[in-house]
Amino acid sequence: MMDPQNSMSGRTESSDDAPYLLRSLAKDVPLSADGEKNDTRITCVEFWNDNLYIGTSAAEILHLVRIPPDPQDVSAESTFILASRLRPPVLREAEDGIQRILLLPAVGKAAILSNHTLSFYSLPELSPAFPRLKPFTCAWVGGTDQDISEDVMDEPGGVVIMMGLRNKIRMVRIGEEPIVVRDIEFGGCLTTSRRGDVACVADANSYALLDVVHQQKIPLFPISSFSTEDPQSIGETSQLSTPPSAHSRSVSALGRSETTQDRGHGRSSSLGVFSGDTRRHSSTRYGFDIPDSLSRMTSPTPRTNTTPPESTTERSASPRPQQETNKSLPPPPPESRPSSQLIKGFGLLRPQIASPTSTEFLLAQGNGPFDPGVGMFVNLDGEVVRGTIEFTSYPDNMVVDGKGIDLTASAALDEVFEEGYVLSVVRAGTEDSFKRQLEIQRWDVDSGEGHATKLNYDLESLVGEAPSAEATTDGTDLGIQRLLSAVDISLPEISSVLAKKRLSLKPSTPAPPSSPIVSEQSAKGKTRTAEDIFEESEETRERDELEIVRRLCNVPAKMACWSGDRIWWTVRNPRFLQLNARLEQASSSAESRRGFLRPDRVAVQLLLNDIRGLDPRTELDFFALSFIRQKAALLLFADLILRVSSDENNQQQGVRATEKALIESELDPRIILAFIPVIRDEIREGDSGLWAHNGLKDVFEKFLHQEAQVDISSQMSGSLSHLVLQLAKTYMLYWRKKRNFGSVEDRDDLFGSVDAALLHILLILDQGSSPGPATPGSVRQELNIVVDDKEFESFDRAVLLLEQYKRLYVLSRLYQSRKMSSKVLATWKRIISGEHDAGGEFLDGEQQLRRYLTKLKDSKLVREYAIWLANRNPKLGVQVFADDHSTVKFRTTDALKILHEHAPAAVKEYLEYLVFGKKQTQYSNELIGYYLDVVVKELELSEESKQILMQTYETYRALHPPKPTYRQFIMDNAIDAEWWQSRLRLLQLLGGTQDPASSYDTAAVLERLTAYEEHLVPEMIILCGRQGRHEEAIRLLTHGLGDFDTAVSYCLLGGHSLFRTLGDVVPGRPKPSREDQSRLFEYLLHEFFQIRDLSDRIERTGELLERFGPWFDVSTVLNMIPDSWAIDVFSGFLVSALRRLVRERCEAAVTKALSGAQNLKLTAELADRQDELGPKVEYDAHNARIDNSVA
Repeated sequence: MMDPQNSMSGRTESSDDAPYLLRSLAKDVPLSADGEKNDTRITCVEFWNDNLYIGTSAAEILHLVRIPPDPQDVSAESTFILASRLRPPVLREAEDGIQRILLLPAVGKAAILSNHTLSFYSLPELSPAFPRLKPFTCAWVGGTDQDISEDVMDEPGGVVIMMGLRNKIRMVRIGEEPIVVRDIEFGGCLTTSRRGDVACVADANSYALLDVVHQQKIPLFPISSFSTEDPQSIGETSQLSTPPSAHSRSVSALGRSETTQDRGHGRSSSLGVFSGDTRRHSSTRYGFDIPDSLSRMTSPTPRTNTTPPESTTERSASPRPQQETNKSLPPPPPESRPSSQLIKGFGLLRPQIASPTSTEFLLAQGNGPFDPGVGMFVNLDGEVVRGTIEFTSYPDNMVVDGKGIDLTASAALDEVFEEGYVLSVVRAGTEDSFKRQLEIQRWDVDSGEGHATKLNYDLESLVGEAPSAEATTDGTDLGIQRLLSAVDISLPEISSVLAKKRLSLKPSTPAPPSSPIVSEQSAKGKTRTAEDIFEESEETRERDELEIVRRLCNVPAKMACWSGDRIWWTVRNPRFLQLNARLEQASSSAESRRGFLRPDRVAVQLLLNDIRGLDPRTELDFFALSFIRQKAALLLFADLILRVSSDENNQQQGVRATEKALIESELDPRIILAFIPVIRDEIREGDSGLWAHNGLKDVFEKFLHQEAQVDISSQMSGSLSHLVLQLAKTYMLYWRKKRNFGSVEDRDDLFGSVDAALLHILLILDQGSSPGPATPGSVRQELNIVVDDKEFESFDRAVLLLEQYKRLYVLSRLYQSRKMSSKVLATWKRIISGEHDAGGEFLDGEQQLRRYLTKLKDSKLVREYAIWLANRNPKLGVQVFADDHSTVKFRTTDALKILHEHAPAAVKEYLEYLVFGKKQTQYSNELIGYYLDVVVKELELSEESKQILMQTYETYRALHPPKPTYRQFIMDNAIDAEWWQSRLRLLQLLGGTQDPASSYDTAAVLERLTAYEEHLVPEMIILCGRQGRHEEAIRLLTHGLGDFDTAVSYCLLGGHSLFRTLGDVVPGRPKPSREDQSRLFEYLLHEFFQIRDLSDRIERTGELLERFGPWFDVSTVLNMIPDSWAIDVFSGFLVSALRRLVRERCEAAVTKALSGAQNLKLTAELADRQDELGPKVEYDAHNARIDNSVA
């Protein structure tokens, strides 16, 4: 490993969950022809149609042919054999070696750039092509249209490529013969990337966009910040001048010349990015020589030859432009440059261009090879798009992979999203001591997003194996390249995890010796035991399971990475392997003993969150996500078990996550039960056993091994963590809902285990619950639901378990679900009588028993338990006899008789229920006797109760008006005592609105209360009122209680009731007359004049006279008012009285006048009538005339 102090990346990542894996493509590559080790290294790699082409620094090309593996051998790998070793001709010796292998399968040709000398060959054997064309000097070759597949010609007759010559870029169509398409004035081109008509190019200083058809250029930013480029020219479109004789080249120079523009490239730019200013800018460069430092970027030793010789094969029909004659290298930087080291490194940065999409280019920029680099995206208009990406150092190589995910763009329903990655070779360390690493990061997300993580990997970590002593992968040389064609390679890691194997749910124990079973070949001495037969069938199924999974293990590879004499496929790490690797890392912590589980809960939960909501893209993803969820659920559950066994109690926060993981995984519930020793015996395992993925089998076997080593069983049996049992309970309930699902395998054994274990788990879990009834969502409620289920078949086992755990109430629910009423009542009676019920949930058992009795039809059973309940709780017991809605009804007389005989203590409660509950007031007189007994007995025995009563009177009298009535006062301040409640009920009955049928013997009651008349003032007031002693009652109200409002009500009601309002109507009793009310008010006024406190006397008297003046005689009041009182005290009364007198006198005058008028009217009517009738003569019996007037 590298020195951390020299690392620029800060840390090296583990490759288990890396986005990419390296799998061996070729090892022990014979880089040297003589087989001796030297400094020869691999410079480039290309692969096409099972042909591997390797370029070396010795300017040789190794052609290897791939031999596919045997399809019947699972572990077999592809092999490569050396077909030929080719040394292309060079025009000058250099240390660069093979710089580029450009395969053109569409035309069967290859262009090879070796030490800046370009040669053409035929595919696949690399025989020389174009005999008439001699090798010539070239800085770079490439520029094929990346929008077109490599196997398809981009235009009729060939494939167009770009060559970086000394002072121009030449576009050539490669077909049967090379044909020059056009020359573009851009000298010193070191690399290109082309999309259609737009190419991104770079020289030693900066990047630029070229329209290869319209000869226009957009200068982009420099490679280094120390560039001498004019920044004002960046982004401006300029017209490139075409060399004078660009289309009149001789065939000896480069094939046939074209006099007409190629149709394939004659179309206008689809984006129109080059339309605009076509002026030549001062930043336009051509004719630059290749800097010597860039000609050997891969060599750590500086070049001494700084002036490369001119090409002997490149000839032109016209002289060079004048600018090339006097051209010079860029001027040295000014003296103000702060760092000589950065200035020195400026010339060592080779441009890096990649094209992640059809409209974007990724360009690298930096200061020096060991300084951090930046990747910038530009579109075809030359505008910077997306965010930048950062490199640990300026990359030596850079490739992009994947289409990228654009969340803002609409996608087709069948489109498969593919993450976009940038793979680059960076330097970690310093110039004196460094090693190259592979840096992987996303290009399709911004740096601020969560997935934009930069990962650095050492070569050894990605290879997944320790380097051998002879290996030359020291990390100083590392390269990566995208290959022309892809190949499917097999990853056996997938099948080794996903293949299913038989899982034994219990720890293995030594089996007894098997009896041999003689087969048909017993005559030959061959015997097979039952164990042998079972193992053979198991092995057969394992092979079948492995064969099913093998077809999912192929992944495409289209990139290669090399170091030393080894080459590896660079393949995308399948999501399954990445997730499984994360689970493997999370399954055991560093401090745990080897082979022991110690899951990292946070890491497992983070993984589950990452995959939640993911949809499977392929069949492998479908199996992978299911397996990952199951394995993660196992690890989380095992983590709870292990932490409980080590007495770690901080796992409450992980319970919900584990529950959710288990439910989502849908693991066989018997696996979960096997983790819990006390429940393990309830498991039913079928004859065929349980088959699970091998990855799950490994986790479970590790746990069983660990359980035996650290004795988890004994620790669990001592503590029985509720966390673990809570999870098991939730999971059993979840599976219990699947009882009617036809897709469940081995349903009898599975659901038999679930039903047998669930009740046991719930009983254990509920032991720690607080006593009391079940609450919604509680374990106790779930326990009740289970025993209430009629489908619960293990009735006898349930009875034994419930009796064992002392869960009598739950037992009664079990009986109730079977309609065993007598056993239900007997069990409830046991609980109410004091027998221990561990749940303590039958707190209102007597009430439940009463309600249950009202629903029964068995009158004998109802009578028996109603009497028992009435003796134990008279208030509830009598409700059974008095309930009109009960199935079994009792007549009142029969109920009273039964209670008098078998439950005399409940008679009072029954009467109270009749009077107050059912409003049957005919029993109130008998009930008053019971209340008198309670109150009188309390006053006889308790002086404290007497003091309480006297204190209430003093407290009430001390209150200032306005104040509540005394009745409201004692109700608001009631104490929790039977005698107090009985007294309130007694007052209600004595002074209430009973009808005459419920009248009580006033004299008898008064006789019993006379001894306590000073303690029972309200009672005495009521009794005095009923006897007609209103003056005494008003006196007690005024001076004994000080309840003036009640005294006024007493006068208005005529003294009939203390607690009756004006709106109450007593049947058979007339309303009080005005005279009776006036008389009572006169008594009250007299008592008000006797109030001791003068201010209260004046205030109460004035208020009474003002409010109820019409009930008083003025002369009587004036005679009673002391002369010393001011007229203001009763001015209101006098004013109202005088107004009343005046009103009465006026009314009398009006009445008299109306009467006189009426008399005159009648007299006039009489006279008119007499005139109308006239006189009438009447004769008597003697015929004598009676002279009368007409009546």
